[in-house]
Amino acid sequence: MDLQCRDIKRQLSERFCLGPLTHRFVQGSTTAILGHNGAGKSTFFRLVSGLDEACGGEMLWGNERIHQKNHHYKRSIGYLAQPLEMPLWVSGGDLLSYVSALKKNTDKADLASLMDLFGVTEYQHKALASCSYGMRKRVALVMSLLGDPGLLILDEPLSGLDITHIGSLRHILQKRKQRGQCTLLSTHILSFACEEACHVLLMNSGTWQEVKGWGSWDRKQQEDTLKTFFDS
Repeated sequence: MDLQCRDIKRQLSERFCLGPLTHRFVQGSTTAILGHNGAGKSTFFRLVSGLDEACGGEMLWGNERIHQKNHHYKRSIGYLAQPLEMPLWVSGGDLLSYVSALKKNTDKADLASLMDLFGVTEYQHKALASCSYGMRKRVALVMSLLGDPGLLILDEPLSGLDITHIGSLRHILQKRKQRGQCTLLSTHILSFACEEACHVLLMNSGTWQEVKGWGSWDRKQQEDTLKTFFDS
């Protein structure tokens, strides 16, 4: 399915308004939404996840309208928030088992496979409060991938990951493209965006502009374009 955003707006303060934002995120694509801190990336992701409500416009996942009370939609997607949002008094294993049960379409073998892939199994009985940030990030990443969601939203997924688990994430993203699934991500690691993104939206002060022809450019042209944007 495609994700459609039509004139989405959210007023955050007298000085800052997100949008209006319009774009169609097509199935089988990974789209990087890039910009400086405070540009509105995380605010947009919260709207797409259904956690916050837009004050104008419409968002559709297929033919399903996205809003805060659409719990069926929320259970069907994956969302990695930044900063991390999780209870710290439980163990990583218990949290993942609970979320897996809520998803209803994740079996124990899939959960175990993801935990192994991101190095969580060994620490699954340890309370999250006593885990490092990197371990918490891996638990949150596994949580976002449970149920093999058709729509995956990753807000700064690389922070806290070592090179091994960045490789694991790359593997997941490639598989998602092959299966025709939709992924949205933000990152400040521009080389990662160049390697993984089919499309790029550059966000500044609550609005965005698509980089036309991104997928047909060579690596140097992509990197030069992003460098110019972030240096401006």
